[in-house]
Formats: sequence, C-alpha cells, structure tokens
Amino acid sequence: MHKKHRIQSLHLCDAFIIDYFCSSTQGFAAYTQLQTIVVNQIDPSHLDNLLIQAASLCCLSSLAIPIQRSTNIDTVWMSVMKLPALKHLRVTFKGKFHFYLPFKTATITSSIEHLIINGEIDCSDVDSVLSCLPRLRRLAINHVSTRCRFLTYPFTSILSGLTHVSLHLTGVTFDQFESFAKACLGLVKVLRLTSNDDTTYLDADRWQKLIENHMSSLQIFDIQYKYAAYTIRKRACLKQHLLNSFESQFWFERKWFFTYEINYEGSSHGIVYSTKPYTRKSFTIADESDSTENIQNEKTLFPTVERVMVYDEKQIEYCSKYFPNATELTISDQRIDRSRRSAIISIADIVPLDQLTKLTIAYSHRPFSKVIELLSSTPNVHTLVFKSITIVATDYSDLQQTKQFQLVTSQNKIKALTVSFIYSFRTIQLFVNLCPRLQYISMGTTETPLEQIIRFLLGQTKKPTCCLSAIRVSDVNAVVSDKLKAIIELEQLLDNFAIKTIENDFFLWW
Repeated sequence: MHKKHRIQSLHLCDAFIIDYFCSSTQGFAAYTQLQTIVVNQIDPSHLDNLLIQAASLCCLSSLAIPIQRSTNIDTVWMSVMKLPALKHLRVTFKGKFHFYLPFKTATITSSIEHLIINGEIDCSDVDSVLSCLPRLRRLAINHVSTRCRFLTYPFTSILSGLTHVSLHLTGVTFDQFESFAKACLGLVKVLRLTSNDDTTYLDADRWQKLIENHMSSLQIFDIQYKYAAYTIRKRACLKQHLLNSFESQFWFERKWFFTYEINYEGSSHGIVYSTKPYTRKSFTIADESDSTENIQNEKTLFPTVERVMVYDEKQIEYCSKYFPNATELTISDQRIDRSRRSAIISIADIVPLDQLTKLTIAYSHRPFSKVIELLSSTPNVHTLVFKSITIVATDYSDLQQTKQFQLVTSQNKIKALTVSFIYSFRTIQLFVNLCPRLQYISMGTTETPLEQIIRFLLGQTKKPTCCLSAIRVSDVNAVVSDKLKAIIELEQLLDNFAIKTIENDFFLWW
C-alpha cells in the first residue's frame, strides 16, 4: 500500500484484513495521519495488539471496535482510555458485559467526547464507565438493564459537558433513572429514552419536577415507553391518562407532544412515544385501525426514519405515516388469523420501494412467492436477510420456472445474504439461484451436513459468472472448523483461501 502516511481513515470490514495490520508491531506505524479506525470483526488475540499500536497514533480521534465474549472488558477499556487524542468511541458486543475494575480509584481521564455502546451493560456499571470521561458530551447506550429493581444506585461521575443522551432501558425503574438524571443530566439538551415495565415513566408530574429542577436546559424530550395492553379497558385508560397528564401548559409551551399506538411489534402491546417532530431513525408500524388519523388523505411524513419495521402487514392499510428516506425494511407476518389478512397490501404506501437497499424477511405463514413478488418491486436491494420463511416442494421446481422468478433473478442486485433460520441443502440451492450476483453469504444452523453445503457453494466458484468470495457460518465449533478446512484442502475446492474462527463463527475467504 503506497502513501500510507497520507491515509486518514481505515475501515477494516472483515476478519482477514485486520490480520495485515495486527500480525506485527509495525502494522500502523507508517499511518502517521490516521484519524479514524473502524473494525467490524477482530480476533480477541489481535485486539490488544491493535490498541497498543493505536496508542502511538497521535492523530487518532475516532475508533470503532467489536469486543468478543472471551475478551477482558476491563483491560480493553483501560487501554482505550489511554489513547491520547481519542474523541469518538463506539464499542459493540453481544450479550452482557460487567465492569469489575474499580475505575473510580484509577487516575486515568480520557479525552473522549462521544461514546456509543452497542451492547448490554448493567445500570450499576454506568457510573464506572463514565467516571473516566469528564469531557463527555454525547452518550448513547442501546441496552441498559438492572440486576435489582429495588436498588437505587449512586452516581458520582462529574459530567459538566454532557448535552446529548440516548438510552434504551430494560427493566430499569424510573427511580433508578432519576438518580442518574439528577447526577449527570444537569446540562443535557437532547434526551432520547426508551423504557418499559415501570409505569412511572408515564407520570407527567414526576417528569415535570425532574425537568424543572434538574434538567432545565432540555430542548428535545424524546421518549418511548412500551407497555402491555391486553384489554380494551386498559387501552382506554391509558389514552385518557395521556390526555389528562401530558397536555398541560408545561408540555404545550415546550411543544412536546405524545401519542400512543397498540399492537406494537405484532403483539398485544402498545407504545407511547414523542411526536412533532419525530427524530429517531427507526420506526415500528403499529395498529391505527381505531384511529381518526387514517381518515385523512394526506400522510404524515417522517423524514428522519431510515429503518421501518412491519410486524403485521394488515396494519399497513391503516398507516397514516410515510417514510420518504427509508432504506431498510423489516417485514413479518405475526398475525396468526390468516383470514384477516388483506389480499393486496401496498408497502409502497409507506416507503419508496425503489429506494430500499436492505430487506429483512420473517415470514412464518406467507408463501415464498410473496418474497419474489416483493423483490420484483425492490430492484436496488443489495442486502437480503431471511429470519424465517415458509418453503414448500413446488418452490424448488415450479416457482423457479415462472417468469417473475426468472425476471427477479436476472435483475436483482443482491450481494449479501444472511440466513438465520434452520435451513436445508435445497434451500441454499434455491437462494443461490435467486441471487446470482451474491458475493457474501452468512448462515446459521443447518439440518444438512455442513460439508455438503460448503462443497456446493465452492463448486459455484468454478462458474465464470460466480461472484461469491466469502462465507460465514455461525455456531461452529473447532472440530467442525478443522473438518471443513481439511475437506477444502484435500478436495482442492479452492486454490487460495483463508480460514478464521472467532468465538463460534467460521469465516472463509478466497
């Protein structure tokens, strides 16, 4: 690679590229102007080396790293805190991590101003995480849970510059959040909060007192509260409660308005959320069949939304909203009563179909032909995810002979495919036929011997039109990984290839 000293940003998108930089202590030495490093996948053994090298990069201001379950989170955290010029940090991990190191006794203070945590941490650990970040201005944590709902944890971190906060709370009580708000949110201007369980989050008086006394600088109050609404009476009581509590002069003066919707996420649940304006990037379609809004001809625009989730297609009929900038769609059919489904449902009524680039399908009852129909209307989708799908015998033969299937096959731009459900050999064959320009496939558990599927996929590479160059298989142990490697070598399925196993994920690249 030439002119390394002029490179300012590196996005290391797979587990093999990172080896080039972490295999020696000189990996990043020549990148003297590097400001941003983004890592998608990394072996835990290489993460320590990466952070050691990053400490010598005097211009590095932005870092995004994944953390595996076998990683010592405390060691990684302290290494990151020592990076001299770091301003923006994003860490991503699966499962729940606990911070055991007594950060409060450490003398380290970080330069980080923007922290994003994509993973679950305990409410009791938040103060430890923040104690090293006196310059923090923006904080986002997508999953904060609690081990004990009856304890109110003390917060001692001093965050005099914190102005933007986004938290997704699970099981955290209002009392616990209030303790955090009083200690850390004195100058916050933007608060985005998602919560559940504790109905105190719908106590307008508690909120008013908290905001007036401890968050007087608040300008944007964006809250979502998810609740169980199994009975019509409970829904009516909740609606009346909102009308009476959140429509006082206090809320009107600040132009903070709220609404509620039912059958959220395809079940007998509801959601209360802030509106006017709606500023989040994702939205879940809920039931508006009993709403007066759907009578209007004009739809309400939600321009900030990029990801739209539809858990019940029936709800599209009554949706009073339109998402002009949406690029990702998740659609499923959780309604069990099939007779109530609409025969013709126009998804184009809520999103511009030709603008979609990622499509996630979770069809448990809909026929596979519906997927083909949807793909025919979404020509620019490049990432396709199957969480569940119903496939019958005719889909492996008759369906593939139809004009619509062949048209979709010839025109679609799908390059990345993820299969999350338990699949068979014939299912993979069907998907490969559907997506001839496929470059990457990620698979989970299979009911067919995995080596048979790997042989088939690698056999496709002999075709001159094949674009496939990478495979990922989840939930693979070391024994299976070694077996696959031996098969590829002994049967000479590939000439040049690389294999890596990170945690229980098997990666093959050629």
